[in-house]
Amino acid sequence: MMRSAVAKFGGSSLATASGILRCLDLIKKHKYQAVIVSANGKITQILDLLVLYHRQSNAPAFDQIWSKIWAIYDEILTELAFNSIKTTRFIHILKALKAEFTVADYSDAFRDRVLAYGEYLSAFILNELGAFHFVPAAQLIKTNSLFGAAEPNISAIKQNMDHLVQARDFSVTPLLTQGFVGSDEQGHTTTLGFEGSDFSAALVAEAMQVPALTIWTDVTGIYTVDPRYVPEAPPIEKMSYAFAERISHYGARVLHPRTLEPLKRSGIPLWVQSSLDPGQSGTLISEHHDDQHSVITYHQSKVWLHHFDQVTLRLLADRFPIEIALETFPYSLASVACHSCESFEITLKKIHDGWCDLKKERKHAL
Repeated sequence: MMRSAVAKFGGSSLATASGILRCLDLIKKHKYQAVIVSANGKITQILDLLVLYHRQSNAPAFDQIWSKIWAIYDEILTELAFNSIKTTRFIHILKALKAEFTVADYSDAFRDRVLAYGEYLSAFILNELGAFHFVPAAQLIKTNSLFGAAEPNISAIKQNMDHLVQARDFSVTPLLTQGFVGSDEQGHTTTLGFEGSDFSAALVAEAMQVPALTIWTDVTGIYTVDPRYVPEAPPIEKMSYAFAERISHYGARVLHPRTLEPLKRSGIPLWVQSSLDPGQSGTLISEHHDDQHSVITYHQSKVWLHHFDQVTLRLLADRFPIEIALETFPYSLASVACHSCESFEITLKKIHDGWCDLKKERKHAL
């Protein structure tokens, strides 16, 4: 396995005190040069609720969500045995967050500013526990001013990273920064879109020109079907950038859809692994791999089928309303309306002997 120099830890990996400590162990073991973190658990979604209730002037709902945030962090800090000094500094950040809501600002820029606290709090906790060079993402990831879905300025990011690398030795003490967050030319906080921390990590990896990037999540790689609903689904050991982009675009939630753009440009391989089970090899995504996989993901009211051979598609098309969205010999990408899932599943099993049972996944989709 090639050595990754950059690692990104997802919210599920950082959701609990034990998860945070597990991530610290992985950082020490692999000697990463740069670490990018998501917000702890579902904090970003919870912060978004604060913004919503602020806009609605719904004080009771706002207070309830705020209490939930306090409870989440209180549990984490208590289990990590933060001393009074560290806890006081953390509370100071939370008070600054609360102060954001004292003004009648309902703009997208305000929303980005609030949501960015999630990653900052996550980075603060990790920085207090380990030895890092913490660099705020706003100083590193430069973007335009499209709040909520900012476009990164690749040349500015590369220039910022070059300056950092010249000034500090990240092989000794790794860089720590937040995912998801950036800033525009005026210094206003921006975000790269929900679950954009993967994209941030890829931008950092590209700017550093590292040999590989690892994304640590709560699943041991990418599977033919979401293993949370179909436990017996087989993992995929290797796939190409193109195939990973396609399944991400059509509903697979393992990666942010834009994550692979910087990696493809620079030819940087990506490992997807589980921080809960780091002994598993995970999935390797790189430029040259034969994509002999059949993957099913659910997207709104449709079932998306990826890379089914032409014979299978023709057999299925005789019985079901299949829409062929993309056709590239010898494989195709197709969709099938969910109302035909049950009979479609039976037929698919007959054609592909041994295909895993999709009952749990079908119920989830419906």
